[in-house]
Amino acid sequence: MTTPIQRQAMELQDAIFAEVYYERIYLAALGKHNMSTASIDQSEFTDEQLVSMANTFWFALPDSPSIRREPFFQLCSIAEHCFDGPEGVGSNGFNDDGN
Repeated sequence: MTTPIQRQAMELQDAIFAEVYYERIYLAALGKHNMSTASIDQSEFTDEQLVSMANTFWFALPDSPSIRREPFFQLCSIAEHCFDGPEGVGSNGFNDDGN
């Protein structure tokens, strides 16, 4: 069964190639996480792994307003997803109240 984040990752990947959106950076982020475009399409990774890869991609993008075009907001939707970690600390290292 495909999770919502897995579906979002597949849609993001399709949009990256359709919009020619920093494809080389995306492919490098996949490689850093031992992922491939085919493995994304086959939902072979957990939500946590996909969020981690999305963050790698996001942080590798240039510091420029030019990144704020399709599919940037799809990327944000995945990369900003947090999971509850030990003792209520999310994967971003913050508690639910932002501290």
